[in-house]
Amino acid sequence: MLNFKQQDYGTDCAWDIVTGCTKCAPACKHCHVLRCKTKYPEVKFHAEKLESPLYAAMPLLINVAPNGDLFHPEINKKQLFKIFDVIRQTPQHQYLILTRRPQRINKLKLPIPDNVWLGVSIADKNEWNLFNELKNIQVQTKVVAFAPASNHYELNMPLLPIHYSSSYGNLKHVHNYNLLDMHYQLEYFSMNRHL
Repeated sequence: MLNFKQQDYGTDCAWDIVTGCTKCAPACKHCHVLRCKTKYPEVKFHAEKLESPLYAAMPLLINVAPNGDLFHPEINKKQLFKIFDVIRQTPQHQYLILTRRPQRINKLKLPIPDNVWLGVSIADKNEWNLFNELKNIQVQTKVVAFAPASNHYELNMPLLPIHYSSSYGNLKHVHNYNLLDMHYQLEYFSMNRHL
């Protein structure tokens, strides 16, 4: 039960294994999930959708829980391990996971498979602390989504090896950053999955 009608961030489909969320910052008032409380009235783990990626024949870029937050406190460690077990069993797929709660990943000491693109959603310049949380997570591909947008962004960001960036559109490859400098230039170009 992958949703091929929802293709946010240039993904092929959505895996609504978790839906619903609760406010964790002032900028959450701009989030589509919280504005759709009638559709997503509670945080819910959908066990019936757990094995959906196992049946996808061709390799896909899958947006995981785009209508919720996979790392919401109401999703327990056992459920998370089941989700990541399916991800490990399907190395032919790439999984985009965006969260506003990266600190929970470090707290639970979750091992992140190499086929996961893990990212944080940044709403404004007051949330750069989410960068630091992402920086401390061992994951092959890191993503930053500038959403839900509430302010203009200052692109003078702290040092972080970001692989992809987005502002509610397609993912863009972050190019030309210098890990030796404290600041780096961001240049965007359309995502190529073979990069």
